[in-house]
Amino acid sequence: MSGMGRFGSRALPVILVVDDDEYVHSVLAAAMRGLRAEVIRATTAAQGLELALERRPDVAIVDVGLPDLDGYELTRALRARTELASLRICILTGHLPDEALAREAGANAILGKPFRVQEFLDTVRGQLQPVD
Repeated sequence: MSGMGRFGSRALPVILVVDDDEYVHSVLAAAMRGLRAEVIRATTAAQGLELALERRPDVAIVDVGLPDLDGYELTRALRARTELASLRICILTGHLPDEALAREAGANAILGKPFRVQEFLDTVRGQLQPVD
């Protein structure tokens, strides 16, 4: 389709951050300023799912420790929605990263907290790349 790029009809990618920690969100948002993306935030899994369905982000950054569902459950819920099939999901965890659990849930990437900002940005940039 002409006029439809990697991000559909949008000029900029949309990145959804689902994390209830205001400090973490502010650090992530500041780190992503140079990515030329619109960053939107949810503080619960329910709000994250609602925003994902409404805004159809290109990437979701999902914290494991959410107040209503854990990030793995949210990832499964996002993956269950056919309209979000192209969504790339990066799980953030303050615990020892469980790569197998993250992949089983449907995540494309996993990062442990704390993380280096450059590592985080490299991961997000990688998720914004076209999938072959």
